[in-house]
Amino acid sequence: MTVSVTLMEAYMIETLLASGMEKADLIHAIKTEDLDAILQVDDSFDYLAFIKEAKDNPERVEQAIQSGYTIKFISVYGIERLLNIKFDLESGKDYSLEDHQFHGIKLKQDEFTDFATMLSPNWNITNKKTTNNEVTFNIKHQTHSPS
Repeated sequence: MTVSVTLMEAYMIETLLASGMEKADLIHAIKTEDLDAILQVDDSFDYLAFIKEAKDNPERVEQAIQSGYTIKFISVYGIERLLNIKFDLESGKDYSLEDHQFHGIKLKQDEFTDFATMLSPNWNITNKKTTNNEVTFNIKHQTHSPS
């Protein structure tokens, strides 16, 4: 079963991993409450609060880092930021964002699998097309009605 994390936890995990921190090092830093090891990689979030929260359920955080996670709730802007942090994609350059719908996102197959797992249940992946090892798809909010 995939564990759930908050959007802020996802931002912190993905920022540290994108900045070059290895998964094992991140897990170790959280378990040992080594804030300095984390801050050497990135200091743009309140990682102390994250470490303290992780103490309540360290297995959940470790599983999220090792095996992936689902974000409890994510907004359109949360998706946009996550696509940028995790995959270095930008709206208007790598995909279009119109009327709270994402169009033409392209990821490698393994990246798509990770992203699809992360996406909260209030979003649907549509128009998925796989060519070689690349997946092109759209994202639509469940309650969004077509215009």
